[in-house]
Amino acid sequence: MVCRAGIKIAHQNTIALLLLLAACSLFFFGCGGGGGGGESVAVPLSVTSASIDSSGNISASLTGLRLTGSDFVALPAGRLEIRMTTSVSDLSGYVPAGSTYELTFYDSSGNKALNPAGQLIVTLAYNPVVLERQGADPSAIEIIAVDQNDLVAPLGGTVTSQDSSVTAMVSTSANPVRLIPAFARNFQPVQAILPLIELAYQGYKTALLERPAFIDPRGTQHPDRAKGRTLIQVGERALLTARLTDATGNPYTSFTWQLVAKPVGSIAAIILSAAGNSSAELVADVFGDYLVQLTAISPFSTDSGSYTVKARSYISASICVFCHDGSILSRYPNLLDSYGRPKLRNLAAPWQDSKHGTAFEAVKDSTSSLCMDCHTTGFLFADRDGNGTDDFLEAHGYDDFLVNVADWNTPAFDRGNGHLRSVTCESCHGPGSGKFDSQTNIPSHQYKVDISAGPCLGCHEIPDDLPGSSAHPQNLEDFHFNAHKSSGGIVMKNDPCFQCHVGQAFLSRVLNNGVKIGPSQVADPKGVTCAVCHDPHGEINPTHHYLRLYGATTIRANGQNLTVNAGKAAVCYNCHNANNALPDITVDPHGNESLMVEGVGGYDYGDATPVVVTHGDRVTDKCVTCHMTTANGTTHRRRLFEPDTGVYNTAGCLAGDCHLPGTGMALPTTGDRFNFNGKRAEIAALMAQLQVRINSLTGHSTNETIRVNYTNNFAAAKLTAVNRAAYNYQFVFRDGSVGVHNYPYAKKLLNASLNDLQGY
Repeated sequence: MVCRAGIKIAHQNTIALLLLLAACSLFFFGCGGGGGGGESVAVPLSVTSASIDSSGNISASLTGLRLTGSDFVALPAGRLEIRMTTSVSDLSGYVPAGSTYELTFYDSSGNKALNPAGQLIVTLAYNPVVLERQGADPSAIEIIAVDQNDLVAPLGGTVTSQDSSVTAMVSTSANPVRLIPAFARNFQPVQAILPLIELAYQGYKTALLERPAFIDPRGTQHPDRAKGRTLIQVGERALLTARLTDATGNPYTSFTWQLVAKPVGSIAAIILSAAGNSSAELVADVFGDYLVQLTAISPFSTDSGSYTVKARSYISASICVFCHDGSILSRYPNLLDSYGRPKLRNLAAPWQDSKHGTAFEAVKDSTSSLCMDCHTTGFLFADRDGNGTDDFLEAHGYDDFLVNVADWNTPAFDRGNGHLRSVTCESCHGPGSGKFDSQTNIPSHQYKVDISAGPCLGCHEIPDDLPGSSAHPQNLEDFHFNAHKSSGGIVMKNDPCFQCHVGQAFLSRVLNNGVKIGPSQVADPKGVTCAVCHDPHGEINPTHHYLRLYGATTIRANGQNLTVNAGKAAVCYNCHNANNALPDITVDPHGNESLMVEGVGGYDYGDATPVVVTHGDRVTDKCVTCHMTTANGTTHRRRLFEPDTGVYNTAGCLAGDCHLPGTGMALPTTGDRFNFNGKRAEIAALMAQLQVRINSLTGHSTNETIRVNYTNNFAAAKLTAVNRAAYNYQFVFRDGSVGVHNYPYAKKLLNASLNDLQGY
């Protein structure tokens, strides 16, 4: 959006601060940013304070800052302290372009205010030299907020280039908070590396295939699963895996594992479980903590790390519900999780009504112990010595209450402990005994579970041929799980990639009003796992697979935010979106699939005439309709063509009676089955033509890969024309569907670029 003065209004978001854009008013004041021009601007430390009057109003100024405020009625006679400091250089993808201003509110007694609710109009000076050296336009400047947990939130702002300032109105709640003029920088290097030791997992199917099964008193086989939880039950195994390269990317050549501490009475030992000793496991045989240490050696470094596996027994879901039913939220309103949500919100109610909370109902009359593997909590018949009995009854899992043979032949409803029925808190978070040293530390207990796929695949990886599995088409496998390791780990080392390839970063943006977090705030990065897309507690979209997002969602194209109805694909759209900012044609439209489907985001040469969007208009759930149809026992492989087998998954094409066999809309039965009426071949031919034309103009061989940004010594008009065409080529190429997602739009972009290049 552009105000009347021609000043761009940047994207708006909130963390604990709610942005309200100020008017395009002009402020002139001295800039104390200095002339250093580096990524951070050095300024002397300066402090000022201002009083809040009886009506809740305030005004203050400091070198490079001016603010006015109102509605601080809860702080009459209070005080605002402002400290100006030098900005740090790494702000999770943002480049500071001025000083940092830390705002702290105090009440009339001099105590730090808990919730300084009020509104401020803040104007900050920025240093234009920083923008020039980074090649950034002044319109990119905005105010960002950094809270006490170092969480960064872009707030937007109104830029006044005449006096190099940016203004925004904010509603305060975090205290203290730092405000910084800054701009986003694409591919800002960040220091990010996976931990040396990661907790791994083996799902249901994998464990059955690769390990001896446990056989219960009924002769039923049960998998020896490794669920990837820090908290495990006694008798369960923990699977650990090593990072394979050092901090500089050089492969380790040796791994040495040691169990350096274990509980008294334990005879547990490390078992090496992979070629090259890059993985290890242990079975917890006694309650307590097991400290594992790893030394990894590469030609250039020797690194060491440790991991603590904790063995516990199960307690009672009622203990969890006591705090997590919302009844004591008012006592601890500021106890927040890493995504800004109250930890003590009511989780019990949505869970009780969810598929997890009601899982036992579906099998309560069953006499099959196989069902209990997944429809109860803590079911692990850990007969590790092979004598036909569970060696660890003290784990107090569901099976540990089936003490007689007769119990195994009685409907499940009549046996087992009630609080272990269904998929309870401890199924995913792990057994909870010993978590509380006293009742006084319950609000601060660290009962966390990461977003690993392990707890999910312990059940949602059921083989198709498993007896009774016909009702459970949940043979899930997903290459998204390792998204954080893509491109040799490069995605961990620049901010734009980090925001989608690391699950915790994506969740922060979705759950915490767009707040961006960086590697320093993620101790154990994970990829796009089950819990990134689906809410395991059942709080969100219970009628739509508990998807984190559903329906209306925002994508960014051509410098504007567009709201579209993506149905079940709303989660997909939030990462498969290039966030491009045309008319900048020198950027890579990476991840632009949603833009192609919707028919936006390409360079249209001024022709804004909309095209008929085929799949974008006619397929309600967009990506999900085609890419998540059940094929080969899974809904999550997402590939529509398996190159190894030559098999096409065309089930989605039949949805809505679209490409039915025997009709004029039928797909080809041989060759490229997605080449409907030759349209993919047509798009491929147009891409080839454009590739040849661009390479001819730039002096490259005809089959040279098209670049993102050409810098030839051309006349400005010719260079612009080449880069426009290259952008559109990349837009179609990056989409990857060769016209399937949106044939009319792909054709329009390619033809427009070919026509534009005719004059050169």
